[in-house]
Amino acid sequence: MTEVSTILGGEDKVEKAILQLVQRCQPEIIGLCTTGLTETRGDDMKRLIKDIRHRYPELNQLLIVLVSTPDFKGTLQDGFAAVVESIVKEIPQKVEQCCPQQITLLASSAFTPGDIQEIKDIIATFGLQAIAIPDLSALLDSHVAHTSSHITASGTTVTQLRAIANSAFTIALGESMRGAAKILKQKFSTPYAVFGELTGLDATDKFLQALADISGNSVPEKYRR
Repeated sequence: MTEVSTILGGEDKVEKAILQLVQRCQPEIIGLCTTGLTETRGDDMKRLIKDIRHRYPELNQLLIVLVSTPDFKGTLQDGFAAVVESIVKEIPQKVEQCCPQQITLLASSAFTPGDIQEIKDIIATFGLQAIAIPDLSALLDSHVAHTSSHITASGTTVTQLRAIANSAFTIALGESMRGAAKILKQKFSTPYAVFGELTGLDATDKFLQALADISGNSVPEKYRR
C-alpha cells in the first residue's frame, strides 16, 4: 500500500492483495505487517481481517498473521521480534504429548542464514530436532517452488509451526526473543533459555552445555576439542 492509499483509506487494497495472493500462490499463511500510517489513522486491522473472512468464507482456513510494526517505534529487531511473537501466539496447537527430542529455536534478526544452518547442525549432533522460527538456513540457495513464483520452497512449514506446542524446550537466541519464549512458557509450560550471544568461548560453552542437559547426551568430541 502506498502512502496515499493508506491515508485516504486502503482497506479495499489489502483485501484485493490477499485475494490475489490466494489465487496466484495458494499460500498456507500470509503475514500482514503495518507501517505506521495504519496506527496513525487508527485503522482496526483485526476488524478488517474479520470482515474479509466473512465475505470470503473460503479464506477461513488461511492463516493471516497480523503484526503491528510501525516505523516510528523501536528498531529492526523490535519489529522482527513482534513478528515471531505473533506467530508463536497464534499458530501452535497442542495436539499430542511432548516430543522429548524436539526443541524450538527462536532466532533474532542478528543471525544470518549461515548462522542458522550451523546452529541447526550443532543441535542435531546432540540427537535433537530443532524447529527454527524463522528458518532462514536455506534462504540464499533455495529454489523457488514454481518458475512464475517468487516464493521460496524452503523454511519452516505451517505444520511445524503448529507442532512447536509439543517441543520439550525453547532456545531463544538474542535477548529480543525472550518475549516469544515467555509466550510459549505461558501457553504450553515449555521451559526456555535465552542466549544473548553465541560469540566467544564462554557463550559457546554455555550453549553446548545447555544442549547436553536438554538431550542427556555428552558434548561431541568435535566440539569439546
